[in-house]
Amino acid sequence: MGQLVVSIAVKNIKPAREDYPSDFMSDRLWHLLSACWEVPEKRPSIEIVMETIAIERLERTGWSPIDDLNLTEQMDPDYPASF
Repeated sequence: MGQLVVSIAVKNIKPAREDYPSDFMSDRLWHLLSACWEVPEKRPSIEIVMETIAIERLERTGWSPIDDLNLTEQMDPDYPASF
């Protein structure tokens, strides 16, 4: 993994799509990563990154970010006083 980071960040050598089969990495995720390797002005926003990852996770595992939003169980009854 470290060599991949150095290749992309320092040497500007990007991996080839054919090295990562679609059962390992979807086209959607590949396009996201490729966009993240662009110059800063062309990179996706954090919102797009998070949305893409959430979609990937939902499709692969059935997990949804909404599953983590059972706020009534997680809320501190003293908030904002405890803040």
